[in-house]
Amino acid sequence: MTKIRVSYHALDRASQRFLHRWKKECPEEGLYSWLWRMAYKASQNISSDNIVEYQGIRFVFRKKGRRLILVTVY
Repeated sequence: MTKIRVSYHALDRASQRFLHRWKKECPEEGLYSWLWRMAYKASQNISSDNIVEYQGIRFVFRKKGRRLILVTVY
């Protein structure tokens, strides 16, 4: 299992751009948990430029050792 860390910037950006989607899809789940789960699923198809489009959201990762850091979403 890949370790993923969600940056504060990515969480803030998700709250600005995808709040409506999160509330609609998973009202019982917290925003951080939802974003982490989406990032984990997206990371399964990561490309060499560390950008993945998954379910209409672009995830930008940075590799740090064996860990992936979700830098931003758009």
